[in-house]
Amino acid sequence: MGILLLAACMTGQTGWSAPFEFCQMEGAIPGHLSIAAVQPGPSDPVYIHKCFGLYNYSAYSVINLPFSPVVFLQDPGFLSDHIELLPYGDGVLMMGVEIQAGACSLAILNRSATGDVVAPVRTVCPMEYGTIIDAATDSNGVVQTVASDIGCSLYLAIDTEPDSPVILWQDTLSSESGSAIAVDDHVHILFRGADNRTDYIQYDLAGNVTIPATDVILPGEFGDCDHASIALTGSGDVRAFLLTDETAVLCGIDGDTGQRQFDPVVIDDSQAGLTRIEPCGDSDDSYLVWLDSGYGHKQKVRFCVVDDQGGTLYDPGPVYSYAENRHNLQHLGTCSDQAGYINLTTFHCYTTPPPEQAPWVYPLFGYFTPGLGVEEDVAGDLSRLGASEIPFRSGVELTLSGSSTNLGVQIHDATGRCIRALESSSDGIVYWDGLDAAGIPA
Repeated sequence: MGILLLAACMTGQTGWSAPFEFCQMEGAIPGHLSIAAVQPGPSDPVYIHKCFGLYNYSAYSVINLPFSPVVFLQDPGFLSDHIELLPYGDGVLMMGVEIQAGACSLAILNRSATGDVVAPVRTVCPMEYGTIIDAATDSNGVVQTVASDIGCSLYLAIDTEPDSPVILWQDTLSSESGSAIAVDDHVHILFRGADNRTDYIQYDLAGNVTIPATDVILPGEFGDCDHASIALTGSGDVRAFLLTDETAVLCGIDGDTGQRQFDPVVIDDSQAGLTRIEPCGDSDDSYLVWLDSGYGHKQKVRFCVVDDQGGTLYDPGPVYSYAENRHNLQHLGTCSDQAGYINLTTFHCYTTPPPEQAPWVYPLFGYFTPGLGVEEDVAGDLSRLGASEIPFRSGVELTLSGSSTNLGVQIHDATGRCIRALESSSDGIVYWDGLDAAGIPA
């Protein structure tokens, strides 16, 4: 049986989708993940690329709207704990630190919008260690990158077009983690400074420093920076969504001067987890996504929309929660696509097996439909799709919980073709016998 996607489909409802749980990765230990959206042309579908960096293997998948699988590969092209995905031309560029014969090197691989390899793995440069990477492409097609190495972060501008990629220029930042990058007509970088708090530095597209490193968080305001995420507003200013001492903090930076535009705004001080920020179209508003705690683990995905001063416009509370079953969410990736959707993916780890058994890991995917006005209300909790057995031999019982009305399930094969459409019973139960609409085993 091929890879199948079970998709809960709600009609007439806006906001966050039901969570989509992909293949079970039994025994896998979550390392890192990345997500990117590509739309080759205005009439083409949007393809969502996801890469899961695991400590014992890597996995890569592509889906297209309305969320049909195109390809799922256990081997994304090269082995790396961290593979960063970024839109590049009509496809994506995969970038990671490859380990071969005990040596580390920064490597890249090009794929089409549908996941086909269009340029093989190429080595950029050797690295001592390097696991955390963030990158963006500028208007000249140059890949602007920050990559962590031992004791520092490297800022690299890479021309990926030649058969052998060329580093056009580079700089060394006093940070080995917590770096993030965004690009418009300048390169904007957040990094953890010598005092372990977040700093901001700006370069032009020729590699010259245009705003020297300056404090984003002042001494005495918050503790060490554990994670940083960056986005640009429609006016070209910088928004930094930071995790410091389990507190999620939003900061505003003037893109012309590097000065703070407002005092840091505490978004969540109740044991927050990883933070992500995405631009809200061409406006100065921002989408914030982060993990929240429960029972000592990160078990909820939180979301809100904020204005240009960090004021909350819309906060629905947890959009996905696994607190009831005490499951654990690890790592978080987000992207916004050309259709205006906000897409996220995270590792959903079951913690129910005894400690001596391997964990069960499910990549979780969800999306936010921006047609929802902030003054509107989302009725009830969004549904969650569960299965009695994955994989299964003959049939499987699907449970749709937390849903309202007009809810069904579509079964797609590995080519993205819908092979069966089912409706739930009044108690949210759907049984699928493993057959397609013609009665043929899938």
